[in-house]
Amino acid sequence: MSETVDWKQVWNNTVSRDFVRLDLMQRHTRRHDRGMIYRNSGGFSNRDAVGDTDKSLPPSDSVRVSPAVELRGQGDIAPNELHPEHVMYSPAFERVDVESAEVTTPDLNDPLVVHQVQVQQHVAVQPMERLGVEHLSFFDESNDATSLMQDLDWLFDASSWDGSGEVDGINLRSPADAPTTSPVSDAPVGRDRTSQLENTYRLPRERILSSLSYLPQEVLTSSFFESKNLEQFMLSYWENYNAHFFLLHQPTFCVQDAPPLLLVAILTLGATLSPDEEHYRVAETIHQNLRWLIFTSPSFQVPAPLWVIQALLMVQAYEKMFSTRKLHEMSHIFHYSVITLMRRGSYYSEDQEEPGEISSLEKSWYRWVKRELSYRAAFFAFIMDAQHSSIFGHTAALSLNDIQLPLPCADVLWNAPTASIWNKERSRVQPSPLFLPALRALLSRHPIPHTYSPFARFVLLHGLFCLTRHMLSRDQTASCISVHEQNSSSGATSSSNPEQDNWKDRLDRAIDTWSFSLLSQTPSLCLEAARPLQRIAHVSIHVSLVDCHILAGAPNLATGVRTQHDSVQWARAYERVSKWAHHPNVKRPLSHCLLLIQETMFTRARYVAAEDSIILKPWVLYNTTLVLWAYGAVVCGARESPGLAQDHTIDNGTHKWSAEEYLSHMLNGLMGDGDLSQLPGTNRTSGLVTAVRLALEGCRWELLEEARETLQRIATQTLVFPPLTADDIVVNDLEN
Repeated sequence: MSETVDWKQVWNNTVSRDFVRLDLMQRHTRRHDRGMIYRNSGGFSNRDAVGDTDKSLPPSDSVRVSPAVELRGQGDIAPNELHPEHVMYSPAFERVDVESAEVTTPDLNDPLVVHQVQVQQHVAVQPMERLGVEHLSFFDESNDATSLMQDLDWLFDASSWDGSGEVDGINLRSPADAPTTSPVSDAPVGRDRTSQLENTYRLPRERILSSLSYLPQEVLTSSFFESKNLEQFMLSYWENYNAHFFLLHQPTFCVQDAPPLLLVAILTLGATLSPDEEHYRVAETIHQNLRWLIFTSPSFQVPAPLWVIQALLMVQAYEKMFSTRKLHEMSHIFHYSVITLMRRGSYYSEDQEEPGEISSLEKSWYRWVKRELSYRAAFFAFIMDAQHSSIFGHTAALSLNDIQLPLPCADVLWNAPTASIWNKERSRVQPSPLFLPALRALLSRHPIPHTYSPFARFVLLHGLFCLTRHMLSRDQTASCISVHEQNSSSGATSSSNPEQDNWKDRLDRAIDTWSFSLLSQTPSLCLEAARPLQRIAHVSIHVSLVDCHILAGAPNLATGVRTQHDSVQWARAYERVSKWAHHPNVKRPLSHCLLLIQETMFTRARYVAAEDSIILKPWVLYNTTLVLWAYGAVVCGARESPGLAQDHTIDNGTHKWSAEEYLSHMLNGLMGDGDLSQLPGTNRTSGLVTAVRLALEGCRWELLEEARETLQRIATQTLVFPPLTADDIVVNDLEN
């Protein structure tokens, strides 16, 4: 090798290419002399080693590939010699059809065709005996720098690996469609991806539009129903909602086979996080009559099929937590109907194994999936029932004794993609325990085993919600019918009931024990959603969230009507909050309120509720803010002069505290041993209230819009709390 040669560029007159090194040019020349045109994954193929099917290069015709199939790097194989291993597979499909393949020869005089064929050869699935294993490599060093960059751009193109361009395992991409742009560019979606989406959603889209034919034409022609948007809504549902409630089984779910009304419920949930306001408006329009469509479908009967229950539960979730005040109320009304329908279908009792032998492992798996789905539907309804009775003040429809089911199975079983993997894991996993014994163990302060799935832990937390609500209802009933309670003195000096304190302490300890289950090295949206709920579970044991709403002048959670200050309901709410504010254990719920706000608002990034996929976190944040405001207003109001006749600013004309200053002040006060009611500044919450109000901006849920209005009002002024006595309440009762 001569040292006088400039190795930066060596020109080969035979092939008219640039080479950076002489040895690369010499190797390419040898391959060119042997007749190597097609590259096999970076190696080369000797004609004598290939066999009869590769005796000569094809004539110079253009490459024509059937729209039904593409054979990458298989242009020299006759159609009748094709086998499944010669076709590029998509991991999302299992069927391959190669009968319609039409394979012709490439035009080797066209450098674009040659380059595209070479690019495709890098990942072509080749029989190992044709490739020559000893020559396999990931890179061909004969590439120049430009070709290498193009190949790398193609390699990192996400659409090359996500099953795009394939329907039923058949690749639809032609050589001219091979992507040559970087995935980080703003290039439009390729024709292969669009074709796959159109084929995947063509039939489901037709069925959906047929079932929604009552909608106005401008809604039916909306971009909401475009295949690319339907795909985005579906992906959003799997990522943000099913990972939370596990209502559908993704490995066995098929869009083409799903009932259209169930798909509508799924897609409208997925559209809640769409940045396009039109998509949200279309979802709102659909939900005006979606429940009615399900009720009037031929499948709606007793016992109801599983898809009907799933669709109704999704409608309940959407209307209760994503929609307007009107639909929120409708969801509350029909909640009991759905529970009754599920009871009539025996969803809340563990069914026995169906008689008869199962002919295959696949059928056994599908039967198990169906049974597990019915359990999870029952638990999802129970979760909404217990959760919403606590944070919305709705009357619960289910009790703990209604849940005679095993807890949801371990994730390793639930996420098994095939029957064989499921069967293999089933032998290693212990059967799920029943719900009630597991809850009883939690009340006895036994930590939840780490083998419990996140959803099982989530269910147990709502078992504690349900128990709390039951005990509070029992105490309220006893208080109403007890003559002693009616004649006892009220106000800040009323003594606590030791029996009530006993069960409250026990539930507090049980929730603390449950909180250990949040310690997980595996990311889980379900457990992330449980963090704020665990905080509000502590708070709801000691103080009524509904009472705090009443004192703040917020719309009633049940009726949407604001309570007047001179009403008996407002007076009773004040009395209950005042008793709690002067209770010796008041520090416990206050600390959980402060910690929840700290964990949500002060994470070194501005919290934006509109971007939070955990929809109840903003609502819980709002409720804890109201609790802190009510505490400060009641305690400071008790120290004010009874003759104060007009509203006054929260900060009483002094320096306005920021949210950080208020939190630091309160947390420092909670660390002391003194009486918290004597701590000054507990009502200086305007900075905190303003910060939370700003965090709730842009939310589409109408109840959160009402929450912002309430926070706006109490951020500047507080209500006057006149001293109340039990006699005042009795007089008001007689007058009314």
